[in-house]
Amino acid sequence: MAFMNDHSPLLILSPHRSGSSAVTRLIAEMGLHLGEVLPPRHDNPYGYFESIHINNENRYMLRSMDRDWTCPPPQLSDKVVHEQRLETAVLRTLDGFQGPWGFKDPRTLFT
Repeated sequence: MAFMNDHSPLLILSPHRSGSSAVTRLIAEMGLHLGEVLPPRHDNPYGYFESIHINNENRYMLRSMDRDWTCPPPQLSDKVVHEQRLETAVLRTLDGFQGPWGFKDPRTLFT
């Protein structure tokens, strides 16, 4: 795949419950670095393959507007987007990794 030779991030954008965890798992097995990911749970026993740090930042932005993924805001307020926090989340996901990387978090569709 082309992304394997490129250091540009691969952003997997898809809604919740759309099969993106399965797709992301396959791409990760091909070498895509996802960083530290959310652990599996009873409703997704194979795992979500979502960056803990990016997930936390997306949740923070939605909570700042009294929203979540089940009731997203009609528009993202620029008052809740903190570039430094986003940069830190991405850097923590990369954790010094040099190679193909990316992330999946369905909340990114709203943030």
